[in-house]
Amino acid sequence: MSKKPCVGYENKMKEYREKMSITLEELSLLTETELRMIEKLENGQLHPSDDFIERLANVFQMNPFEVKKYIWCEEDQNECITELS
Repeated sequence: MSKKPCVGYENKMKEYREKMSITLEELSLLTETELRMIEKLENGQLHPSDDFIERLANVFQMNPFEVKKYIWCEEDQNECITELS
């Protein structure tokens, strides 16, 4: 099966960022990513690369594989994984 972005992955990303009380600007600095790119990721206009997922996982203090579970779905899965570790 191939992977595709989960429906709603951008909402989970934003939810977790807000849960950690990190602003878009702070996330941009912490992940060394342009602010506009972070905005596009959270709006679902871009799909995160493996490199970005690694940096995001570091900021969220999570295993990158856990982060990938709520961003990339199997072909037959529509929704994101709802629980984040």
